[in-house]
Amino acid sequence: MNSNDNFREVKSLSPIKIERLRYLMELGLTRTQAILYLNLMLHGESDARLLAYWTSLPRTEIYRALSELQEKGFVDKEVGSPLKFSAVNPSLCLREVINRKHNQIREMGKTVKQFTDEFNTQQGQEKSNDFKITIIEGRNRILSKIKQQHDSAMSTVDIVSFLPRFLLIAQECLSNYRKACKRGVQYRIILGLPMEQQSLSESLPINIRRAHSNNNTKIKTTVGFLRVNSATFDGKQTSFSYYPDRPITQSPLILTNHPCLVGFAENSFEKMWDSL
Repeated sequence: MNSNDNFREVKSLSPIKIERLRYLMELGLTRTQAILYLNLMLHGESDARLLAYWTSLPRTEIYRALSELQEKGFVDKEVGSPLKFSAVNPSLCLREVINRKHNQIREMGKTVKQFTDEFNTQQGQEKSNDFKITIIEGRNRILSKIKQQHDSAMSTVDIVSFLPRFLLIAQECLSNYRKACKRGVQYRIILGLPMEQQSLSESLPINIRRAHSNNNTKIKTTVGFLRVNSATFDGKQTSFSYYPDRPITQSPLILTNHPCLVGFAENSFEKMWDSL
Protein backbone atom coordinates (compact mmCIF):
# COMPACT_ATOMS: atom_id res chain seq x y z
CA MET A 1 0.00 0.00 0.00
CA ASN A 2 1.26 3.49 -0.86
CA SER A 3 2.30 5.55 2.19
CA ASN A 4 -0.28 8.21 1.25
CA ASP A 5 -3.23 5.79 1.05
CA ASN A 6 -4.16 6.38 4.69
CA PHE A 7 -4.85 10.04 3.94
CA ARG A 8 -6.51 9.93 0.49
CA GLU A 9 -10.04 10.47 1.76
CA VAL A 10 -9.06 13.75 3.48
CA LYS A 11 -10.01 16.61 1.18
CA SER A 12 -7.38 18.97 -0.28
CA LEU A 13 -4.52 17.29 1.56
CA SER A 14 -1.19 18.77 0.54
CA PRO A 15 2.17 17.01 1.01
CA ILE A 16 3.03 19.26 3.96
CA LYS A 17 -0.25 18.35 5.66
CA ILE A 18 0.55 14.68 5.16
CA GLU A 19 3.88 15.21 6.91
CA ARG A 20 2.16 16.96 9.79
CA LEU A 21 -0.28 14.08 10.13
CA ARG A 22 2.58 11.61 10.22
CA TYR A 23 4.28 13.70 12.91
CA LEU A 24 1.14 13.71 15.07
CA MET A 25 0.79 9.95 14.67
CA GLU A 26 4.46 9.45 15.62
CA LEU A 27 3.69 11.36 18.83
CA GLY A 28 1.00 8.81 19.67
CA LEU A 29 -2.24 10.08 18.14
CA THR A 30 -4.38 7.68 16.13
CA ARG A 31 -4.92 8.39 12.46
CA THR A 32 -8.43 9.76 13.10
CA GLN A 33 -7.29 11.88 16.06
CA ALA A 34 -4.45 13.36 14.01
CA ILE A 35 -6.76 14.21 11.11
CA LEU A 36 -9.30 15.92 13.38
CA TYR A 37 -6.70 17.86 15.36
CA LEU A 38 -5.04 19.14 12.19
CA ASN A 39 -8.38 20.21 10.72
CA LEU A 40 -9.26 22.08 13.92
CA MET A 41 -5.88 23.79 13.76
CA LEU A 42 -6.44 24.82 10.16
CA HIS A 43 -10.14 25.80 10.30
CA GLY A 44 -10.60 26.93 13.87
CA GLU A 45 -13.60 26.17 16.08
CA SER A 46 -15.88 23.60 14.42
CA ASP A 47 -18.65 21.15 15.09
CA ALA A 48 -18.91 17.49 14.17
CA ARG A 49 -20.94 18.20 11.04
CA LEU A 50 -18.23 20.42 9.54
CA LEU A 51 -15.51 18.01 10.58
CA ALA A 52 -17.38 15.20 8.87
CA TYR A 53 -17.59 17.29 5.71
CA TRP A 54 -13.90 18.19 5.76
CA THR A 55 -12.64 14.71 6.56
CA SER A 56 -15.27 12.33 5.12
CA LEU A 57 -15.23 10.49 8.46
CA PRO A 58 -18.40 9.10 10.10
CA ARG A 59 -19.80 11.34 12.85
CA THR A 60 -19.79 8.50 15.40
CA GLU A 61 -16.08 8.03 14.82
CA ILE A 62 -15.55 11.80 15.01
CA TYR A 63 -17.34 12.14 18.37
CA ARG A 64 -15.38 9.25 19.84
CA ALA A 65 -12.05 10.64 18.62
CA LEU A 66 -12.89 14.17 19.83
CA SER A 67 -13.69 12.79 23.29
CA GLU A 68 -10.31 11.02 23.31
CA LEU A 69 -8.53 14.18 22.15
CA GLN A 70 -10.20 16.14 24.93
CA GLU A 71 -8.93 13.62 27.50
CA LYS A 72 -5.44 13.90 26.02
CA GLY A 73 -5.59 17.69 26.27
CA PHE A 74 -5.56 18.33 22.50
CA VAL A 75 -9.02 19.93 22.12
CA ASP A 76 -11.40 22.06 24.15
CA LYS A 77 -15.19 21.54 24.00
CA GLU A 78 -17.70 24.39 24.10
CA VAL A 79 -21.06 23.41 25.52
CA GLY A 80 -23.92 24.40 23.20
CA SER A 81 -26.10 23.17 20.40
CA PRO A 82 -24.32 21.94 18.48
CA LEU A 83 -21.22 21.13 20.50
CA LYS A 84 -18.19 22.95 19.18
CA PHE A 85 -14.55 21.98 19.46
CA SER A 86 -11.30 23.91 19.12
CA ALA A 87 -7.65 22.86 18.98
CA VAL A 88 -5.44 23.52 21.99
CA ASN A 89 -2.27 25.46 21.18
CA PRO A 90 0.41 22.99 20.01
CA SER A 91 2.97 24.59 22.31
CA LEU A 92 0.91 23.28 25.22
CA CYS A 93 -0.46 19.90 24.20
CA LEU A 94 2.43 18.72 22.01
CA ARG A 95 5.03 19.83 24.55
CA GLU A 96 3.24 17.74 27.17
CA VAL A 97 3.35 14.70 24.85
CA ILE A 98 7.05 15.24 24.19
CA ASN A 99 7.73 15.58 27.92
CA ARG A 100 5.96 12.27 28.55
CA LYS A 101 8.06 10.62 25.87
CA HIS A 102 11.22 12.06 27.45
CA ASN A 103 10.15 10.56 30.76
CA GLN A 104 9.54 7.22 29.07
CA ILE A 105 13.00 7.35 27.50
CA ARG A 106 14.56 8.15 30.88
CA GLU A 107 12.77 5.18 32.41
CA MET A 108 13.97 3.00 29.55
CA GLY A 109 17.50 4.26 30.21
CA LYS A 110 17.19 3.23 33.86
CA THR A 111 16.04 -0.22 32.79
CA VAL A 112 18.97 -0.53 30.39
CA LYS A 113 21.33 0.42 33.23
CA GLN A 114 19.78 -2.24 35.46
CA PHE A 115 20.24 -4.87 32.75
CA THR A 116 23.82 -3.66 32.20
CA ASP A 117 24.66 -3.77 35.91
CA GLU A 118 23.25 -7.29 36.16
CA PHE A 119 25.24 -8.34 33.10
CA ASN A 120 28.47 -6.80 34.43
CA THR A 121 27.92 -8.43 37.82
CA GLN A 122 27.45 -11.80 36.18
CA GLN A 123 30.57 -11.28 34.07
CA GLY A 124 32.53 -10.27 37.15
CA GLN A 125 31.59 -13.52 38.84
CA GLU A 126 33.25 -15.61 36.15
CA LYS A 127 36.23 -17.55 37.36
CA SER A 128 39.65 -16.07 36.68
CA ASN A 129 40.63 -19.19 34.73
CA ASP A 130 37.55 -19.04 32.50
CA PHE A 131 39.50 -18.49 29.30
CA LYS A 132 37.67 -17.83 26.07
CA ILE A 133 38.16 -17.32 22.36
CA THR A 134 35.29 -15.32 20.88
CA ILE A 135 34.53 -14.34 17.29
CA ILE A 136 32.75 -11.02 16.79
CA GLU A 137 31.29 -10.13 13.41
CA GLY A 138 29.61 -7.11 11.83
CA ARG A 139 30.96 -3.58 11.55
CA ASN A 140 28.86 -2.03 14.32
CA ARG A 141 29.41 -4.92 16.73
CA ILE A 142 33.17 -4.92 16.10
CA LEU A 143 33.47 -1.16 16.60
CA SER A 144 31.31 -1.34 19.71
CA LYS A 145 33.59 -4.00 21.18
CA ILE A 146 36.74 -2.02 20.36
CA LYS A 147 35.27 1.06 22.07
CA GLN A 148 34.48 -1.08 25.11
CA GLN A 149 38.08 -2.33 25.18
CA HIS A 150 39.46 1.22 25.21
CA ASP A 151 36.94 2.25 27.87
CA SER A 152 38.01 -0.68 30.09
CA ALA A 153 41.77 -0.25 29.63
CA MET A 154 43.58 0.66 32.85
CA SER A 155 47.31 0.70 32.11
CA THR A 156 48.61 -0.29 28.65
CA VAL A 157 47.40 -0.81 25.09
CA ASP A 158 49.65 -2.18 22.33
CA ILE A 159 48.36 -1.93 18.76
CA VAL A 160 49.63 -3.26 15.43
CA SER A 161 47.68 -2.09 12.41
CA PHE A 162 47.85 -1.23 8.71
CA LEU A 163 47.14 2.47 8.11
CA PRO A 164 43.75 2.27 6.30
CA ARG A 165 42.26 -0.01 8.96
CA PHE A 166 43.78 2.06 11.76
CA LEU A 167 42.25 5.28 10.39
CA LEU A 168 38.78 3.75 10.18
CA ILE A 169 38.89 2.52 13.78
CA ALA A 170 40.62 5.66 15.09
CA GLN A 171 37.91 7.93 13.67
CA GLU A 172 35.17 5.86 15.28
CA CYS A 173 36.90 5.41 18.65
CA LEU A 174 38.65 8.76 19.04
CA SER A 175 36.71 9.93 22.09
CA ASN A 176 37.22 6.55 23.81
CA TYR A 177 40.95 6.77 23.12
CA ARG A 178 41.18 10.33 24.47
CA LYS A 179 39.43 9.35 27.69
CA ALA A 180 41.80 6.41 28.14
CA CYS A 181 44.82 8.68 27.70
CA LYS A 182 43.42 11.08 30.30
CA ARG A 183 43.18 8.13 32.71
CA GLY A 184 46.89 7.57 32.17
CA VAL A 185 46.69 4.57 29.85
CA GLN A 186 49.97 4.15 27.91
CA TYR A 187 49.61 3.48 24.17
CA ARG A 188 52.20 1.98 21.84
CA ILE A 189 51.17 1.82 18.20
CA ILE A 190 52.91 0.22 15.22
CA LEU A 191 51.56 1.43 11.90
CA GLY A 192 52.22 -0.03 8.48
CA LEU A 193 52.37 2.78 5.91
CA PRO A 194 51.44 2.00 2.29
CA MET A 195 54.36 3.96 0.75
CA GLU A 196 57.99 4.33 1.81
CA GLN A 197 58.09 8.07 1.17
CA GLN A 198 54.94 8.64 3.22
CA SER A 199 55.49 10.33 6.59
CA LEU A 200 53.31 9.89 9.66
CA SER A 201 52.24 13.55 9.61
CA GLU A 202 51.11 13.14 6.01
CA SER A 203 49.29 9.90 6.78
CA LEU A 204 47.09 10.99 9.69
CA PRO A 205 44.22 13.48 9.43
CA ILE A 206 44.76 16.52 11.62
CA ASN A 207 42.21 15.50 14.27
CA ILE A 208 43.79 12.06 14.72
CA ARG A 209 47.32 13.49 14.62
CA ARG A 210 46.51 16.01 17.35
CA ALA A 211 44.74 13.41 19.50
CA HIS A 212 47.78 11.11 19.34
CA SER A 213 50.28 13.88 20.08
CA ASN A 214 50.51 13.32 23.84
CA ASN A 215 52.94 11.95 26.38
CA ASN A 216 50.97 8.72 26.77
CA THR A 217 51.21 7.67 23.12
CA LYS A 218 54.21 6.40 21.17
CA ILE A 219 53.96 5.53 17.48
CA LYS A 220 56.43 3.68 15.29
CA THR A 221 56.00 3.06 11.58
CA THR A 222 57.06 0.50 9.04
CA VAL A 223 56.48 0.25 5.30
CA GLY A 224 54.04 -2.13 3.68
CA PHE A 225 51.08 -4.24 4.63
CA LEU A 226 51.28 -5.88 8.04
CA ARG A 227 50.29 -9.53 8.21
CA VAL A 228 48.79 -9.00 11.66
CA ASN A 229 46.28 -6.51 13.00
CA SER A 230 46.14 -6.89 16.75
CA ALA A 231 45.60 -5.04 19.99
CA THR A 232 46.51 -6.11 23.53
CA PHE A 233 44.84 -4.45 26.51
CA ASP A 234 46.50 -4.43 29.94
CA GLY A 235 48.31 -7.67 29.08
CA LYS A 236 45.06 -9.52 29.75
CA GLN A 237 43.08 -9.48 26.52
CA THR A 238 44.10 -9.61 22.88
CA SER A 239 42.10 -9.14 19.69
CA PHE A 240 43.11 -10.17 16.17
CA SER A 241 41.60 -9.47 12.77
CA TYR A 242 40.65 -12.77 11.17
CA TYR A 243 41.47 -11.45 7.68
CA PRO A 244 43.87 -8.53 8.24
CA ASP A 245 43.96 -7.65 4.52
CA ARG A 246 40.17 -7.21 4.22
CA PRO A 247 37.79 -4.38 5.22
CA ILE A 248 36.39 -4.51 8.72
CA THR A 249 33.00 -5.63 7.39
CA GLN A 250 34.63 -8.76 5.93
CA SER A 251 37.04 -9.53 8.75
CA PRO A 252 35.66 -10.90 12.03
CA LEU A 253 37.40 -9.93 15.25
CA ILE A 254 38.92 -12.74 17.31
CA LEU A 255 38.95 -11.87 20.99
CA THR A 256 40.72 -13.90 23.67
CA ASN A 257 41.89 -13.71 27.25
CA HIS A 258 43.78 -17.01 27.06
CA PRO A 259 47.21 -16.38 28.64
CA CYS A 260 49.08 -18.37 25.97
CA LEU A 261 47.64 -16.31 23.13
CA VAL A 262 47.93 -13.04 25.03
CA GLY A 263 51.55 -13.88 25.85
CA PHE A 264 52.24 -14.74 22.21
CA ALA A 265 50.78 -11.40 21.11
CA GLU A 266 52.85 -9.52 23.69
CA ASN A 267 56.10 -11.25 22.68
CA SER A 268 55.44 -10.64 18.98
CA PHE A 269 54.70 -7.00 19.63
CA GLU A 270 57.87 -6.48 21.71
CA LYS A 271 60.06 -8.04 19.01
CA MET A 272 58.48 -5.87 16.32
CA TRP A 273 58.67 -2.75 18.47
CA ASP A 274 62.34 -3.29 19.29
CA SER A 275 63.18 -3.86 15.64
CA LEU A 276 61.83 -0.49 14.52
